[in-house]
Amino acid sequence: MSRQDDVVEILVRETGLSASELSSDWSLIDLGVSSFVIVRVLVAFEEHFDMELSVELMEEAVSLPVLRLSELIGRALGS
Repeated sequence: MSRQDDVVEILVRETGLSASELSSDWSLIDLGVSSFVIVRVLVAFEEHFDMELSVELMEEAVSLPVLRLSELIGRALGS
C-alpha cells in the first residue's frame, strides 16, 4: 500500500467522507471537516507513520488540498 493510499484510508476512517469526496483540490476545511476531526486526523497520521508533525506542518495541513497531504507527511518523514 502506498503512502497516498494510507492517507486516504485514514481520512475516510476519521472524517466519514468517501474516497471520491477526497479526490478533489479541496482542503479539509473546504470539505466541512471540523477542527476537532482535523486534530484526530493529524494524530492518526502521526501514529500510523510513527512521526511527529511540527506546528508549522499542522497549520499547513488545514488548508492543503487533501490529495497533497501525503507530500506533507513525506516532508515530515524526510523523504
